Amino acid sequence: MGNDAPDRDALATVRDAALERAFVDESMADRYFALAATVEAARSDAPVTSGPVHAALFSLTTLRVLDRAADPSDAWGPDPARDAYDGAVADGAALAARRFDLAPDDVAPLAGVPTAALATRLDR
Repeated sequence: MGNDAPDRDALATVRDAALERAFVDESMADRYFALAATVEAARSDAPVTSGPVHAALFSLTTLRVLDRAADPSDAWGPDPARDAYDGAVADGAALAARRFDLAPDDVAPLAGVPTAALATRLDR
């Protein structure tokens, strides 16, 4: 088979890099967790594995959307985009806890989510 085995898809590579980066750049950890969760959701829904170009385009678009959702400066009341962003951050924190075998107490403060809420997501 040569260089083809085993081939990880590009979205999985982006997801893993985002999870790792959340622990390196703590000031933007929430955005990396949100990116990882969003990429994982797209990866789970994708009918085929993704290539590098697909992953790059998807990631760039996702980052732009996440940046807008994370900025509450335009919010005049309840913001569904912010709620979705907060959910993606918590989902990404749960992915990190599973991936790196960490306790909710270790990940929740970095993600800015309550430990109990993260523990509930991990129990799903």
